[in-house]
Order: sequence, then C-alpha cells, then structure tokens
Amino acid sequence: MNRAALMLLFAAVLLAGCGPSTPAVAPKVDPTTEAWYAPGVERLTTMDRSAEQLLQAGRTQEAAAVVSGAQSLQGRLLAAPRPTLAAMEAIADLDRSSRPHKA
Repeated sequence: MNRAALMLLFAAVLLAGCGPSTPAVAPKVDPTTEAWYAPGVERLTTMDRSAEQLLQAGRTQEAAAVVSGAQSLQGRLLAAPRPTLAAMEAIADLDRSSRPHKA
C-alpha cells in the first residue's frame, strides 16, 4: 500500500470519530420536590377521610363521587418514580375507601 493511501485511510478514521455529539438530556425533575406535591398529598388525605366518613354515614353515592374525583390526583401522585410514604399511605387509603363495605 502506498503512503498516500495509508494517509487517506488514517484521515478517514480520524474524521469518522468527529461525528456530532449526542444531544444533552435535560435532567428529569422529581415530582415529589415540586410545590404541588405535598399539598396534593394533603388534599388526597382529606378526600380519603371525607369518603370514609360518608361511607360510615351510609351516603355511598356521595362517597363514590369523592373517590372518583380523587382518582386523577392519585394518578398524578403515583406518576412519581419514588412516591413519598405519605402519598403511598393516602393512595392506599383511597383504594380501601373505593372497595365495597359489608354492613
């Protein structure tokens, strides 16, 4: 192989490594550190208590409405990669409230 071909091959190898870099990935924000998260947990806890009180009073339709309204908030809290203990407790309480009670 002549010297010119060898230099050309070497230049091609060097230039192949000069491709575009991968784009920088923005760090994902942890939802548990956002301003809405803690008040959302408190709101879900309040809704849980309200649904439970309504069930104990025999007002099942109203309790069902509270549980249905809380499900979107429950989904937002569960979307966090690592939900807080308070959020998991509130979610479990809502789940327990949504099950049929035996009289």
